[in-house]
Amino acid sequence: MNVAGVHRSPPRCLCTVTPSHSIMSGLEVAAAVSGITEVSIRSIRKSNDLVKDIREAPKAIARLREETDSVLQILHDLESLNSANGKVQEFVTQAGLARAVNQCGDSCDDLNKNLAKWTRSGDGLVSNLRFSRHKGRVEKCCQQIDTAKGTVVLAVGVASLAMLSASSSAADDEKQKQVAQFKQEISELQEKVRGERETAAQTDLALEKRIEGDEDDPDAQLAIIESKQQLEACNQLWANCLLAEQELHTLATVDVTVGHVFADTNSQNYAGVPEAVVTKVKQAKVKVGNMTTTKDSVNRVGIYR
Repeated sequence: MNVAGVHRSPPRCLCTVTPSHSIMSGLEVAAAVSGITEVSIRSIRKSNDLVKDIREAPKAIARLREETDSVLQILHDLESLNSANGKVQEFVTQAGLARAVNQCGDSCDDLNKNLAKWTRSGDGLVSNLRFSRHKGRVEKCCQQIDTAKGTVVLAVGVASLAMLSASSSAADDEKQKQVAQFKQEISELQEKVRGERETAAQTDLALEKRIEGDEDDPDAQLAIIESKQQLEACNQLWANCLLAEQELHTLATVDVTVGHVFADTNSQNYAGVPEAVVTKVKQAKVKVGNMTTTKDSVNRVGIYR
């Protein structure tokens, strides 16, 4: 999820991108698991093929080329969802992964019907004028692709961490490293979405003021609709970031290390993890040294309220 035309590069994915010749296997899995249609994928690929052959492309077309390249690479990683558990599948549904990708596929399909006509060779001035009238539609498509990329990155990140967390062979330090990396990716995505949300809100406000003076302005009416769609997409991606953070907490581990413990007369010591924390993490470990008590004193280890 463009009136503002904000560009966002995707955060790094946790999974390795596979070669392009195997793309259909990964996308078939994604379609079966998360509801992404093959028609949408074909439309995105067709847009990518069309813009690759355009020389001296306008800036918006150059961005469309970059965005379609990027999203097709990221979509490879959806193969990881094939072995995801039910909780991850629930996250994928809540995040609206299928809707985001299918929407950008529909937008690409609409563009594909007109791209050749808008950019065909001929008189340079005429060609530029022809394309400038439809620049907004290209930018809107780019923004929808950008939104889909962010949603895919979050879904794949959650799935990757869930599988890593469930693996008995993965070392704890490896798991913590992946958690830290994904946390950073979520933070970077949130920062970019925050800026885009502010821009979309300002654009929407400016358009509302414009239409107050001329309610019959069809261009302004259309721009307002697109601006609100942009803001809605930003809000959805922001909500997805919050969902991913919640999933991240449930996959985290807590290590508590305590030295020697001495409980003086009529005292109590607690070494462990609060009950409120235990319900939000995957695993909690407590290591305690020698524990000593005196008269009417208590040492407790484990979960406490």
